[in-house]
Amino acid sequence: SEEEIIEVMDYAKELELDMNSLILLVYLINKPNKMIFDYKKIIEDLNLSEKELADAISILKDKNILLILMEKNDSGVLEEKIDIRIYLRF
Repeated sequence: SEEEIIEVMDYAKELELDMNSLILLVYLINKPNKMIFDYKKIIEDLNLSEKELADAISILKDKNILLILMEKNDSGVLEEKIDIRIYLRF
């Protein structure tokens, strides 16, 4: 919602996020939580380089906004999943 986006922008200002980190955060908020971490799709969707994505992820992890989890799927295969909801204050 528009209200949620405004709150994210205010939160980003408080945390002093750079543009790529903010773009990634907004992108992830609009995806299902604990989505599979498909860095190639994220790079394609956001038009970022691998380094830009890695830097944005590092910033969000350092600020305790993002967590990458290893979880087994129904077939018992480990998958990397992105979890952001537990760290956001809204």
